Amino acid sequence: MTLPMISPTLFFTSTVTLIGAFKSFGLIDLMTAGGPNNATNLMVYQVYRDAFLNGNYGLASAESVILAVIIALFTLLQFKFLEKRVTY
Repeated sequence: MTLPMISPTLFFTSTVTLIGAFKSFGLIDLMTAGGPNNATNLMVYQVYRDAFLNGNYGLASAESVILAVIIALFTLLQFKFLEKRVTY
C-alpha cells in the first residue's frame, strides 16, 4: 500500500481530527473544570462558562461565532493545501 492509494482516507482523517481537536469540552469539564488559575481553559470551555455559569449569553454567542470561523478557516486551509495531493 502506498501513500497515493491511502491519500483520500488520510485527507478525510486529518480533516475530521482537526475539527475534533476543538471539541474538547467534556474532558476539561470532568477532569479539571478549567484547572488551577484557568490553565486548561480553552475557547470551547470559555463559551460554556460565559453562557451557563456567568449568564453572559451575548459574549458566549460571539465567542462561538469566532470559534466557528476559526474552525472553518483551518478546514479551508487544509482543503486548499492537502486536497491537491489526493489522488483517486
